[in-house]
Amino acid sequence: MSSILLLTSSPRADSLSTTIAVDLVEKIKAQQPGSAVVRRDLAANPLPHIDDLFTAAIRKPADDRTAAEAAAVKTSDELVAELLAADTIVIGTGLINFNIYSSLKTWIDNVARAGLTFKYTESGPVGLATGKKVYVVLASGGVYSQGPAAGMNHAVPYLKSVLGFLGITDIETIYVEGLAFGPEAAEKAIGAAKARGEEIALAASQVSELMLKRPELTGRFHFVQKSFTKTFTVSSISPAKASSFEIRARPNAPVMRQDAIIAWRRASAASVGFIRACMLRMFVFIWSVASDRHFSPLRAISAARAANGQPPAVSSRCSPLRYVAAYSCNVMSSGARPSARTFADQAPKADCIASATSSSRDAKCL
Repeated sequence: MSSILLLTSSPRADSLSTTIAVDLVEKIKAQQPGSAVVRRDLAANPLPHIDDLFTAAIRKPADDRTAAEAAAVKTSDELVAELLAADTIVIGTGLINFNIYSSLKTWIDNVARAGLTFKYTESGPVGLATGKKVYVVLASGGVYSQGPAAGMNHAVPYLKSVLGFLGITDIETIYVEGLAFGPEAAEKAIGAAKARGEEIALAASQVSELMLKRPELTGRFHFVQKSFTKTFTVSSISPAKASSFEIRARPNAPVMRQDAIIAWRRASAASVGFIRACMLRMFVFIWSVASDRHFSPLRAISAARAANGQPPAVSSRCSPLRYVAAYSCNVMSSGARPSARTFADQAPKADCIASATSSSRDAKCL
């Protein structure tokens, strides 16, 4: 049975972050019957801020704490247990002064506990609250997901940093923004957020149903994520974690079958092989021309012109490049190996072709 932890922090009675967060949890629960939901309304029931007594208590083993110290960390212990037991975490908050509400910050202060949700090692701190999916519902009057005001959005970067420190890295943000831009913009933002919630719930339901029907399934499934393919093992993650991969796909995007992916990879390999073969053939031809110790294009041109009673100098209408171009075209079409003799034989023909026009574009191979 999966567990969902819902955290709401807005003090407003008509808070949209709370409304969308609650709606999302209800949809996920409806698609996953039996899911347990634990809700913390941090605005209606604010948590105590940490103080000297709290900081002293968390540095002692539980058996060494006084009665007052034990009471000071009791709520924190409960919050940590709820966090570690949850598969999915839904956080609703508004953007207040470009960051989260202080009530949510207090919750973070209570659950960030060394030895419980993270630990220190020789290589640095390591998060212990792993394997969870987090949805952050962020409501704001302006647009802070992109555009010129994106740099003032400190809420999402902070949540990703602190939750990542605890080992939670799979975080998705559902923006409800632009609410101050008029009723039409607000209605559009709310509709988009609710639609995203439906996609999340549907994806979670599909993966859960699949795992219930096929508990022995250990194969890999591929989902289209923009232009990439994301792979995960169903047997190694919880239904909530598995759903997080599918919902990132385009709406109604089909699941790629294994045989289709194999065919695509084979076609790509064949294309790469063809390009490499062409480049190799070109390299071999250039190398064979350059490595012939008896072959010098300019020397062969001069010899051929002298044999025909022509001056050694090459006219502007019959440049050495045109000789080489005409000769190369003949050699490549016939498959012969370049040599001084074959070049001398072709040079008079090349001279006739190159002399016929001043445009190398019109030159043709004999």
